[in-house]
Amino acid sequence: MQRNKNFFRYELLKLAELQGDAPLFFNGIYKHADNSAWVTLSTIKLFDSAPTKMLCSHINLERAEVDQYLKLSAEENHRKIFFLGRIMTYQHFGTVRGGISLIRLENSLVPIWISKSNIEENRAVAKRIKLSLPV
Repeated sequence: MQRNKNFFRYELLKLAELQGDAPLFFNGIYKHADNSAWVTLSTIKLFDSAPTKMLCSHINLERAEVDQYLKLSAEENHRKIFFLGRIMTYQHFGTVRGGISLIRLENSLVPIWISKSNIEENRAVAKRIKLSLPV
């Protein structure tokens, strides 16, 4: 059976070649699953990219890590989530895939949040986080 190419996340791998391990802001749609050890976000895009430019269909973040900053439940299902992450690679049955890991901040700011009421509020949150990052 041939695998769906999107599982390899080629667009993420290409972006990693350009950006290295630089922290980037992404957004995706939360997909709730009861009793899962993972937080699934679908329709992954760069925060300030063209609205139609999708990097991959979904990523999974460890729920334990996300829960340190944001408790997501069924109430937030299908809500847009913004987050600061770093593109990483991993092996899955011998094939390199792209993924994103959440970045831990060394301050009181939170690297993942539910979309605010307008884009300017989300940009303001991202700007505060970006200014707090080490140079």
